[in-house]
Amino acid sequence: MFIMLSGQLNITIARRHSTLMTGFIARKKKMKKLYIFGFITLSFIYCDCINSSSPQSVLEKYLNNNNNKKYNRSYKLLSTKSQELATLSEYINYFQFADTTHKERYTITKILELEKDINQPSFKRFKYEGFYTVGKDTIKNRNYFTLINENSDWKIVWNGTILKMAVEKNNKGDYDGAIKIFEKAIEIDPYDAYAYTAQAWCYNSIISALHNSQKRAEILNKISSNIKYAIALEPDIAHHFNALSMYFGLLDNNDLVIENYKKAIYYSLNEEDKIGLYANLSISYQNKREYNNAIITVLKAIKSDSTFTFAWFRYGSILNDMKKDNIAKRIYEKAIKLEPMEVRLQAPLYYSYSYTCFKLKDFISAKEYILKALEMDPDDDRYKNLYQRINYFTK
Repeated sequence: MFIMLSGQLNITIARRHSTLMTGFIARKKKMKKLYIFGFITLSFIYCDCINSSSPQSVLEKYLNNNNNKKYNRSYKLLSTKSQELATLSEYINYFQFADTTHKERYTITKILELEKDINQPSFKRFKYEGFYTVGKDTIKNRNYFTLINENSDWKIVWNGTILKMAVEKNNKGDYDGAIKIFEKAIEIDPYDAYAYTAQAWCYNSIISALHNSQKRAEILNKISSNIKYAIALEPDIAHHFNALSMYFGLLDNNDLVIENYKKAIYYSLNEEDKIGLYANLSISYQNKREYNNAIITVLKAIKSDSTFTFAWFRYGSILNDMKKDNIAKRIYEKAIKLEPMEVRLQAPLYYSYSYTCFKLKDFISAKEYILKALEMDPDDDRYKNLYQRINYFTK
């Protein structure tokens, strides 16, 4: 049983409105939903001057205002449609929440104006890179911004509140509702690569329940087109390639899954961003029975974070496949002692451990943990069948 850590929107994204933490990239339980952590503050000297005919000047001013918590000034730089999405009060509340959770100062190292889209001459896009420091750690990031020209004045395209609404819908399991709201976000910002990829993950959640082959093909096409367009917009953002791995996983193409996980790892700017990717990549190697590569890869995740439950779970699964049940049992026990994962992952961990104990004739532990799995998911036929087998041997 191969399980990829994806589920709710769990991708690390630094966005134009704040830093949004999610994975589509697999990470710990505490990051299992997309949360807003706060606008990355910038190392500018505050000045009230602005050249609205220069899009880069407007962008720098906008970032400068947020750095100095001049959110009322930032709001004035938003496009008309962006202001229609959020009142000044809602906009300020959005960033004040962020300020309570993320207060490190941000330093921009590069701002690059991107090539203009001749089909959308009223828009301009920028990419900027920089870093912020947390303790002794330096955290790098890379972001994209869209601006629109309104009556010769350049304005910031901002859709933070609507993206937040879409993510909340997704995390509650309302995937159709989330898709519709992401579509509204795209109407505001046609270059919002995050929204395209987020939609793809919503479609991925829907497709698992589809049995109609024609409908499934339609959804697969939507997933593919969304992700590929996002990559065209932002070709150096890791989580788009992580999503593309998801797509090729749906096609059972492990070679392309591996290729795109490697690209996601390459474009990840920080070691912590790579941890979940390593764990997911190990699954692809396991699927191909390349067990040495699987172990080497999952151990990279464990080395980076020895408390990452999912990586220990994957390690145990690989050893199980290799018929090393005694070692796998010890690894599963290590995973069980760590922070519990969300139910869709924790229940399979308990099942895997129970089944390993059953094979080793440790029926007491096998029964204890299959009951835990059943408590979390009482309708799973595998869990019920294993429970019956354990009862047969313990009568």
